[in-house]
Amino acid sequence: MPTSDNPPLAATLRLFSLVVIIVLTVGAGLFFAPVLVKPRWPWAVTPFNARFLGGFYTAEMVVMAALLFWNRWSPGRLVLVMALIFTVIVSVASFINLGYFNFGRKAPWLWFLVYLGSVAVSGLFLWRARARPSAKGVTLRPAWRGYMPVESAVLGLYGVGLLLFPLTFGSFWPWPVDGFHAQVYSAIFLAGRAAYMSSGEARGARNCWCWAWRSCWLACLPLLDSSSPTLPCTGSTGRRSGHRAGLPFSPGSASAASSNSSPPLGILARNRHHRF
Repeated sequence: MPTSDNPPLAATLRLFSLVVIIVLTVGAGLFFAPVLVKPRWPWAVTPFNARFLGGFYTAEMVVMAALLFWNRWSPGRLVLVMALIFTVIVSVASFINLGYFNFGRKAPWLWFLVYLGSVAVSGLFLWRARARPSAKGVTLRPAWRGYMPVESAVLGLYGVGLLLFPLTFGSFWPWPVDGFHAQVYSAIFLAGRAAYMSSGEARGARNCWCWAWRSCWLACLPLLDSSSPTLPCTGSTGRRSGHRAGLPFSPGSASAASSNSSPPLGILARNRHHRF
């Protein structure tokens, strides 16, 4: 790509990418080393939720590594938009569901610090480059030009449903999830939708590469994980008495007793366990 079409980004962004990769490495540990990472996670997660989140963090780590390596407007714009949308939604979901966090530990404080810091940095870079046009794109085959808008629309619709009506749309999830995890998962879908929208008509080659690798990791790791015969899908109700997860206008209540997640032990007064 010509430098005039795809200028390099600030060196400080490369430092930001490196810091984010380090953080994502911890999250990827939920998939590759859950015994080490799960006890240190900001809230209690059951095996399948932990491995799914770990798979997602692994996919995002690959994308951030691409930004660290190239550090140009393409794929920078796509990666920063995904990072901004994901961290904003997860931060909002975390604030709505504070009952899942035990602030007597350090991990929840670090969680909010890292996510709010990422929102600020990625938002600042995008704001400063708001007038910059997209990098020159590549000509996709007609089949891909027809497929990508459809996939993007499906991601967006389901992501909005998980965010606004977590218990309703979470019931379509392959394993039991509560309102909090449904809203966290919505960020994965909405970040993908935002990435497609941000690239406009110009599908930069590196943008396409990042999109493809992210999709590949997101698809393969959960499938690999679900085939493991040693991974029990157990969970608990995971709520305080009277606590309602989700946005104020989300339907339902804590009836998702088959939730596949649980809050910290210091919060949970009564616990019911089940096997999915």
